[in-house]
Parts: sequence; C-alpha cells; structure tokens
Amino acid sequence: MKRAILALVGLGLAGYGALLLVGLIPHEAPLVGVLALLVGLPLAAVGLPRVKLRRGGAVAALGVVASLGVVAYNLARGSGLGVPEWAILVYGVALVGASRRLERRLGRFEVGTLVAWSFPLVLAPLTLFALNAAVSAGSAGNAASPIVHALVVQPTAAVLALMGTGAEVVGNNLVLGTPRGRLVLGVGLVCAGLYPMVLFAGLVALHAWIRRTPPKRTAAYLGVGLAGLWAMNLVRLVILVKVGERWGGATLQTVHAHIGWALFALFTVVFWAVVLRKVEGPESAVPAPVARR
Repeated sequence: MKRAILALVGLGLAGYGALLLVGLIPHEAPLVGVLALLVGLPLAAVGLPRVKLRRGGAVAALGVVASLGVVAYNLARGSGLGVPEWAILVYGVALVGASRRLERRLGRFEVGTLVAWSFPLVLAPLTLFALNAAVSAGSAGNAASPIVHALVVQPTAAVLALMGTGAEVVGNNLVLGTPRGRLVLGVGLVCAGLYPMVLFAGLVALHAWIRRTPPKRTAAYLGVGLAGLWAMNLVRLVILVKVGERWGGATLQTVHAHIGWALFALFTVVFWAVVLRKVEGPESAVPAPVARR
C-alpha cells in the first residue's frame, strides 16, 4: 500500500512539474518544475500501476489529431508556436510513434502503461489549454473567465471580507489599498488552479479504472478531491493577498513562485494516504484492465 501511495503522489508531482515546464503554470519557478520531475518520477516508478493498453489505432489517431490540430490552428490564426503548442505537437508525434510499440518494454514498464499514465499527466491539461484557446479565438480574454470569476475571484473576495480585508473586485482582479499603495492581484485561468484540478481528476479516474472502483465511490473521490483543491486554492490566494498587503509586491512574487506546488504536494499526500490506507485498504488481486485493438 505504501508503494501505491508513493506512486500516485509521485505521478502528481511529476504532472505538476510537467505543467510548469511546458508553460501552463508560468508564474512558478522553472526550477520547481525540474525538481518536481526529479522527485516525482522515481516515486512513481516505485509502484506504478500497470495498464495493459492495446488500442494502438486509437493512440495513433489521438496523436494525429493533437499534432495536426495544433498546426492547423496556428496556421489559421497566423500565430507562432509557443511552448504549450510545441508540447502538444511533440506529444502527438510521440503518441503516433508509441502506438505500434505498446507491448514493448521500456525499462521496467511496458510502453502502453507509460502512454496510459501520460493521459492524466500530459494530455488532460494540454487539452484544457487547447480548448480554452480554441473557444477564445477572436474574443477578448479567455473562455474560462466567467468560471474563474464565479468560482475563484468572488469567493476569495468574500473570505477576505470576513477577515476584515476589503478587496474590490474589478473584472477578474482583486484590488485593495496597502500602506505602499494600491495592490492588484489578477486571477486568470492559471491562478484559478484549473490545471492542477484536471491533472488530479485524471489520476483519480485512471486509478479508479485500474482498481475497478464503483462509480459512486469514484464520484465521491472526485467530489471531495476537487472541492479540497478549490478550497486550497482559495487559501493560497488569501495568503498571497495578505503577504502583498503586509510585505509588498516583491515578497508576494516570491511566495507566489512556490506556494502553489507546496500546497498541491501536501494535498496529494494527504488525499492518497487517506483513500488508499483508510478507505480502500489493501489492494485486491484484481488484474489490470485491458484495452484491446
């Protein structure tokens, strides 16, 4: 059971590191992304659950859609490829290359297992980025702005008001006065914590598929986990506001670069320890699911 906890915590850290390095969480230090991968991947390797993925045609099709989709979109928009777009392109090509080698071994693991676990770690966050970009094409801001405003900005302002800190909501910005002048905290798709939520939800879903967790229990895991991440993100934003109010923008930026990954790592450890040790108990002898051609 400890191996399973380490593996899932490691996958979460590795996924978070990948989000940083491909630019989906640009406000945190790139070094954090490197360290998250260096710590997360060995932990994941300790007990990475096996997935016998056999749908090579589907994997190849997914890779082609990802590669051609990002190229076609950027040609149509006349924009260059940024780091996230390059990540989608490279990932798509990698999927096509892996599609005919799913049963081969790469070190201790089959290629199919590595491809399957890449879906929540890489594919799900990149898909959210692509969807948001596609829906937002030709419009100001991003498509997720109303969601961010309703689920993040307004609740954060409400919590600050309860704490005696008056913050004005201007669009998706929190504005408040400090002894050093006006402090503006912009809350976008990145600061809303949606990418870590998608990463977390993907890990829960794939874990539930492997363990054949009942749908109701899986829904409970997702509900509790996503609600916990949402609350954790509100705590993060409140801390950032209070830090900026007390010590100024420079200190806020320093805290901003590290508090997100630290809270996510803490939450991941607590969640999987409770789920795997207290709720599910010892792993049952259930074979890994097989997705055939």
